[in-house]
Amino acid sequence: GNSPTELELAIENHLKEFPNSPRRAELERALIKTAIELNDDARLLEFGEQVLSRDPDNMQLLEHLSAAQLHQGDKADAQRALDHTRHFSDLIEATYQNEKFEPGGGPAEVKRKEDFDRGRARVLLLEARANGLLGHTSDAVQSAESSYKIFASVEAAREAARWLSAAGKNQE
Repeated sequence: GNSPTELELAIENHLKEFPNSPRRAELERALIKTAIELNDDARLLEFGEQVLSRDPDNMQLLEHLSAAQLHQGDKADAQRALDHTRHFSDLIEATYQNEKFEPGGGPAEVKRKEDFDRGRARVLLLEARANGLLGHTSDAVQSAESSYKIFASVEAAREAARWLSAAGKNQE
């Protein structure tokens, strides 16, 4: 068959059988692409850093690898995720640095502004989770609340509540 899961397995088996394959980088990139589609944390964690070392500005990989690292719940992964998230944030800012986002710019302008806000909100959400796991609850609360203010989402509200609760501020 040609399911994404079978593709992952075929590539992985090929890489095990031929670890020095001249197409290794290309195959790992394909594996990461499929892992992102399948939300496959295990493969993102196994191959993500490798692919990122060759393609450090891959925003999609930075986001998904950070999320996978945060799902692990430990401080070492949370610190790596925080580092990736900061780079992801810099890339978003650089991508949109010359935008004015002026009213009346039309549908394309509105979409770019929404993409920018969504990206910034996502970064702040990942930062909140990483800071919370690292024990920096006030930073976690601040990032989650900022994320919600930029782009209101259930996930951001939940993250803010999680770290407010952890900080013992349930009444907020």
